[in-house]
Amino acid sequence: VLGDVEIVAPRGPNGPAPCTKICAGTSNAKDNSWYDNGIYLGVDIDISACHFTSTPIITSSLEGGGWAMLALGGSTPMLTTKDSFSVFLAGWAKYYESIYTGKPTLFIAREDGWTLSW
Repeated sequence: VLGDVEIVAPRGPNGPAPCTKICAGTSNAKDNSWYDNGIYLGVDIDISACHFTSTPIITSSLEGGGWAMLALGGSTPMLTTKDSFSVFLAGWAKYYESIYTGKPTLFIAREDGWTLSW
C-alpha cells in the first residue's frame, strides 16, 4: 500500500518540477568504492540506476560500530549529479579528537563495519 506523499518545499522557481521518485541504497566500507587518499576517507556512489532526470535531493547517513557516530561528513553528500555523489570523511567530532588524532581511515571503517545509507 502506497502512502500519501506531499512535497512541502520544492526547490524554488528555477529548480526541477517536484516529483516523488525515491531511490535508496547502501555502500559498505568493505566495497571497493571506498578509498583513502591520505587527506580524507571517501566513497563515490553511483546512482545512475535510479534514472533521475536532474540532480535529486540526496540524504545520507553513516552507520556502523565503533566511532562512526563521531566521523565528520557522513551526512554531507558532495559533488552531486543525477548519476552520482560523493561523501568525504575528513575528521572527528571535537570530543574524539582528544582521544584519536588523524582522520577516519579505511582500516577503521572496515573493522567497525561502517555503511553509508542513502
